[in-house]
Amino acid sequence: MGNFIEEMIEQYEDTKRNTPFSQFINLKQKGSVMKHIEEFPKLNIMVKDILEEHRIHVFIGTIKDNFQHGVLLWGPDS
Repeated sequence: MGNFIEEMIEQYEDTKRNTPFSQFINLKQKGSVMKHIEEFPKLNIMVKDILEEHRIHVFIGTIKDNFQHGVLLWGPDS
């Protein structure tokens, strides 16, 4: 998942600035999955010009490692 995020950073924008994209890419689950599911869309809607497939990968990359595998098993498409 790390290479994918690095490619997105190169493709879309420098993440050293405090932009919505930077916040989107650097978001990490801190509490419950349900709380994270509520927080993610707030940044998601502020970031433009990213393919849905990329948004899915970013979401999966922002959840805790122990949940990522389970989510990937379901093969989400949205």
